[in-house]
Amino acid sequence: MKALTIVLLCFVFSASYGQNTASLIEEGIRFHDRGEYDKAIGKYLEAISLNPLSAEAYYEAAFSYHSKNDYENGLKMVNKAIELGSDQTKIMATVVKGSIIDDMGDNKEAARFYEKAVKEYPNEYLLLFNYGITLSRLERYPESEKAYISALTNKFNHPGSHLQLGNLNAC
Repeated sequence: MKALTIVLLCFVFSASYGQNTASLIEEGIRFHDRGEYDKAIGKYLEAISLNPLSAEAYYEAAFSYHSKNDYENGLKMVNKAIELGSDQTKIMATVVKGSIIDDMGDNKEAARFYEKAVKEYPNEYLLLFNYGITLSRLERYPESEKAYISALTNKFNHPGSHLQLGNLNAC
């Protein structure tokens, strides 16, 4: 009976542990959506302190750091999210990492990063779309067009890909 009680207590504590992490992440997302990036980051860091293996908390922190142009901290967080993440979190973190590198002004490095990422995730429309943006910045227009078309092949109703494809062909 004593062993059963211990097992039940462990289950209760682990369930509340996960809920606290998830609720902190949700709260952080609400702050992020209102443009309160520092408050969002605070919630994500709190979630990470509760669960240092939460790839989602690292990803969300990276996204908020990126949104406030704090690329150094964004890269630290996104690298951890990629390291820990399962498929979907890892893919979204990869998209953010490429964006951070690109927004830091290292378009050539971003293109190299995206080329590798697209080989690993060839059907991820956001990855293909962002790759197209980077290629356009490098004035590699035929490749950019191909990336936008590939993005649309994977998600035909993605408005950004349609817009950028139209912009490319308007000139």
